[in-house]
Amino acid sequence: MTRRAERLVRFNADWLDSLSVESREEWHDEGQPGLVVRVGPSGSRVFYWVGRVAGQQTRMKIGPYPQLSVVAARTEAKRISGEVASGNAPKPRARASREEWNLDQLFDWYLTNHAKPHKRTWLTDERRYKARLAQWGHRKLTRIPTQEVTALHISIGETDGHYAANKMLELLGAMYRLAKRKGLIVADDPTATITRFPKVERERFLDADELPRFLEAIQYLKRESSRDFLLLCLFTGARRSNVQQMRWDEIRLESATWTIPAEKSKNKREMRIPLSPPAMEILTRRNEAASSQWVLPGQGSTGHLVEPRDAMKKTLERAGLKNVRLHDLRRTLGSWMAAAGTSLHIIGKTLGHTSQKSTAIYSRLNLEPVRAALDATSAAMTAKKPKKN
Repeated sequence: MTRRAERLVRFNADWLDSLSVESREEWHDEGQPGLVVRVGPSGSRVFYWVGRVAGQQTRMKIGPYPQLSVVAARTEAKRISGEVASGNAPKPRARASREEWNLDQLFDWYLTNHAKPHKRTWLTDERRYKARLAQWGHRKLTRIPTQEVTALHISIGETDGHYAANKMLELLGAMYRLAKRKGLIVADDPTATITRFPKVERERFLDADELPRFLEAIQYLKRESSRDFLLLCLFTGARRSNVQQMRWDEIRLESATWTIPAEKSKNKREMRIPLSPPAMEILTRRNEAASSQWVLPGQGSTGHLVEPRDAMKKTLERAGLKNVRLHDLRRTLGSWMAAAGTSLHIIGKTLGHTSQKSTAIYSRLNLEPVRAALDATSAAMTAKKPKKN
């Protein structure tokens, strides 16, 4: 069966309703030649007429489903086919007409041509688009004004934090700039003049009171893979993307080591991570029942677990913790190592830092030596009694 035949389906409402974001591609209707439905990155389903006009492959937008029914879409496709056959069709325009691109089309291009080939975190871009920007998916690129983007930036900053708001601007701006650099659009980047929230270096980690509550709350998660993911993030100190993509051929149980290949490492260098007893307990247990190349297999297209955001949220709520992000688990390991007197060099090696600046934060977080010195000094200051006259 050819790929074209695989996409040939008789359209009906039940089938269209069943289409998911993962099936983002075009399907051709058996009931009406030229009628196509395309599933966009936000889950939108849009009807098009596709065919040749004056020998040139042409696409004409009919309208979105379910606002437009299958019957109405077939009627319009039949009308366009009739006009083309009679020679009365409008002059064909390029498929990627600069003025006609909407935000869904821009993101689809960005994801396919930039994010997936060049970014290990493309799934994060996809989630961020669907959560923050898909509401504008059908908007033409020139119809997304800076004022509205500014309002969205402020709103996200108030509800989800400055980091999330700035990341939204970063994604939207990158999409516009890349496409314009390629000559695909004429619209200007609407984020260019928006002032970002100031970046504040985070020093959040789980302290001696919080960590036991967090570990206890993890045990209430129903999915074993979610529990193991959070615990491996904590006990290895690795970046979440590396934990998600951990493979069995990277693990050496006999020597208790995990080797992250250079192509998967942020600093582009191979990393060898020693595995602590808690991490080894998880990996040994999972290895006994392993049936996939992935340590944490998932149901999606990647084959591995995708960050279980709900699991982290539920754990924090049960533990009564606030203002904690997944990356703070990595910082927690480094902070506890610092509190135990571990040198900054060793902490940096453990976390894969390539510069002292990245590790310097742990010298500030380790308050125990400061406390001990302060206690000793204050004791000395108060030990001598004033002489009586």
